[in-house]
Amino acid sequence: MPQLLRLLGADPKKLQVVQFYQVDDWEIQSVGLLDADKIANHPETEVLDEATLANLDEAWSALTGSDPLVLERFIKKRPVPPPFLQRSLAYLLVRYPEASFGLNWWDFSLLQDVARYAPDAGKVMGLTLGRNCNGLDYVYLDYLFARLRRLSDPSLPYPVLALIGSYDKFREARVELTEPGKDVLNSRANFVELNGIDDWVCGVHLDSAAGRVWFQQDWTLTAIMDGESKPPTPTDLVQ
Repeated sequence: MPQLLRLLGADPKKLQVVQFYQVDDWEIQSVGLLDADKIANHPETEVLDEATLANLDEAWSALTGSDPLVLERFIKKRPVPPPFLQRSLAYLLVRYPEASFGLNWWDFSLLQDVARYAPDAGKVMGLTLGRNCNGLDYVYLDYLFARLRRLSDPSLPYPVLALIGSYDKFREARVELTEPGKDVLNSRANFVELNGIDDWVCGVHLDSAAGRVWFQQDWTLTAIMDGESKPPTPTDLVQ
């Protein structure tokens, strides 16, 4: 929001924020946890001070930059305002492929739910969303359907899913695991080793053709650039 305001020629210091922290022993991570009465009885508005604006700008640079280790360093800093910022950004680390099977967390969750609930693509995605609703990486069905299409792309050497029916309307689509998909699901094969990767996590381009691949393991990134593996940097996530 501060970046948008600057683009519009507005002063972000004039922005007033209503910040919910905790209501009835519930940590408020989303306004969806609040009913109308609780929203009406909101806390006093706050003005973003210099330190908070600086942290938001640093977070924005980490998100949009091409080096994911900048984001990792921001996450492991001492806690900074506003609340939930670093914890939310930490969940972006699991959008990187996991080292052992080569899929990010959402892709792997989709494979798990296809194995359990195929062939209805809509049901699979709905259950994947519900199963991961306690995290801080909120996505929607259009994101998951795009991931299903990516995993079932017939141009891949070894698609891990087969999407049958519509490629445009998930309610008309059916999905099934392929044999390579079963191998990846059971960590007998690695998706990136089978198919390479050409994907984006915010401003970071994962591109195996250019030798720019980062894997995630235990919330820590390992870079593989130009065929060389770089040792991970320990990350102490904000609790």
